[in-house]
Amino acid sequence: ELEADVSSLMKREKQVAAAADEVSQEKGTLLNMLQEAQMKERSSHEMAEHAARQVAQAEASLTAMTNKLQQVEEAYETAKKKQEEMSAAVEEAKKEEETSLKSLKEVKTSLETA
Repeated sequence: ELEADVSSLMKREKQVAAAADEVSQEKGTLLNMLQEAQMKERSSHEMAEHAARQVAQAEASLTAMTNKLQQVEEAYETAKKKQEEMSAAVEEAKKEEETSLKSLKEVKTSLETA
């Protein structure tokens, strides 16, 4: 009877050892899965940070382009006003030239009749 108990205990010990091995293997598998998930999370976080940096750079570039466009528009408006002023000055000079020519003609006519 004692031998049967010992034999039964030894079988039970083998079963417990097998179960412990199985639990250990499962623990290893779960640890690997956890590590993979952590690596994926870090990778996703890094990708999100990279994307956020790219968005910030794009926004900065867009702001710079918008500012440059505004400067170009202002320069265009200034040039347009100067052109209008110059056109007005040219017209005024033409009128003055016509007036001077008329005056010269009148003087010439006066001198010829005198």
